[in-house]
Amino acid sequence: MKVWMLWVQGDDATWLEAAWDDDMTADNGPGWDAEVQRVRKLAYDNKYEMRVQEVEIPGVFALFQIPTATAQPRREQSS
Repeated sequence: MKVWMLWVQGDDATWLEAAWDDDMTADNGPGWDAEVQRVRKLAYDNKYEMRVQEVEIPGVFALFQIPTATAQPRREQSS
């Protein structure tokens, strides 16, 4: 499943402010846009950094049984 994560970085912390799956962003485009604007404003008002990250999480529905996800670097495709 593809998940869109909105990360914020302050002076001494980094946190996940919001996360939407691909279906929700497609089904509720205006809600997604409002969420991005909300986080963007939070970051701007507090002089924080904000990033949107696209994450592919296989087996996300099993998270309720095994709540662990491990990130791996994206492999560059050769041409």
